[in-house]
Amino acid sequence: MAHPIEYSTYTLKAKRPLNRFGNQEVTGTLLKVHFDKIGYGYSSLQTWTELGDASLEVELAALKNKTPLLLGAKALQFAKTDATARAKNECLYNHLDIQNHYSLGTVDKIEIPSAFQCIKIKLDENFKNTLKKNEWLKNYKLRIDFNLALVKSTEESLLASLKLFNIDYIEDLGFSTNSVLQFLDQHKTKDCNAVIKPAKESASENYSRVVFTSYMDHPVNQVHAAIIANNFYKKYPNKKEVCGLRSDLAFFDNPYFDYFCADTTAIQLQADGNGIGFTSLLEQESWKTLIG
Repeated sequence: MAHPIEYSTYTLKAKRPLNRFGNQEVTGTLLKVHFDKIGYGYSSLQTWTELGDASLEVELAALKNKTPLLLGAKALQFAKTDATARAKNECLYNHLDIQNHYSLGTVDKIEIPSAFQCIKIKLDENFKNTLKKNEWLKNYKLRIDFNLALVKSTEESLLASLKLFNIDYIEDLGFSTNSVLQFLDQHKTKDCNAVIKPAKESASENYSRVVFTSYMDHPVNQVHAAIIANNFYKKYPNKKEVCGLRSDLAFFDNPYFDYFCADTTAIQLQADGNGIGFTSLLEQESWKTLIG
């Protein structure tokens, strides 16, 4: 069944490049979806075409044609979760027991809130020089995302550089060899294949480690991702991890970001309505009809 859908476009501006492609600005849409016998619920839809997603225009067209693609289908699920909670006068964001790392993006010396002891950074083929110039990173536990930028010829240099730092995990290295796997095992870490972005994928209890991160998208979906992480860890408490859901800290001011407490690794929101919150701001958006 098709649901009436409205949308409102937004643009987020990052404080520094978010990945090796240099992105510092991203556009997405908030969605307001009406579910029969339930009511309205909210989510957001944002794509990263350089990482293989369909464009935002294609995703919206698929929603309009009632044949949602991956991100659109997830956004509809999120909106229904919110609508159901609002219909029950239930708040979903007031008991989120999730600690998070600080997402630095590309490496740059900045003041990181003292509560954060674990940070995630993006590195590329110039990792050796980057790490050498930023010895202050030794003060933190590191999660490194290479965005598949490396090739096997960098293996020796990579291992020599990594052994000088406190590595929690490596994501999307670009290759895997026995030497790399042995190094990761010796340092009680791994090439983490269970970094889950709820905006596009689901977690399984079969993974040895499950770390939830945001899709570097709007705070609306940031909260949706935190709710999913919180529910998963309640069901599987032995798998609980420090997550990567404080993407609000990576962007310049936006009224939605003002709802977050900045000085904690947790997600603590200013109260504003039921469901995922943000009710006052969501009601003020300039909504346009996608499906009437």
